[in-house]
Amino acid sequence: MTAGRPTTLTEELTLKIRKLILIGKKPGEIHMELEIPEGTWDSWIYKDTEGLRTNITAWKAERFLGAAEDNMSGLLNSDKENIKADMTKFIFETAGKATYSKKSDTAIDITTKGKQFDGFLINFGNGTKTSELPTEAGGTL
Repeated sequence: MTAGRPTTLTEELTLKIRKLILIGKKPGEIHMELEIPEGTWDSWIYKDTEGLRTNITAWKAERFLGAAEDNMSGLLNSDKENIKADMTKFIFETAGKATYSKKSDTAIDITTKGKQFDGFLINFGNGTKTSELPTEAGGTL
């Protein structure tokens, strides 16, 4: 690519940019290494051409997550039991959250018995509250 000559952001070029981001190159280094004119590069980033700016952010996150996963493997094999326990708990609560999470999405609804709440709630400031509920959900509180 010749300096000053317009460059097209092709899929092939995008994949090269991704590869360089994943090995830790900075965007300013990438445009020089791939001989993309600085004005063209800046325009692509500013205009988010073909989602380039968005993708660069995602690729950086992918690189950081990969490094974190590598660190987790090492920590899980640590001789220090407290680190192993903390890492195991973290992995269960994040990667295994569908199975091991403490959070329950099946909270019991004791006010409307599962019916949509179309009323309103008034707090009178003295500890008393009133609301209108659909009759099938139990009337007025």
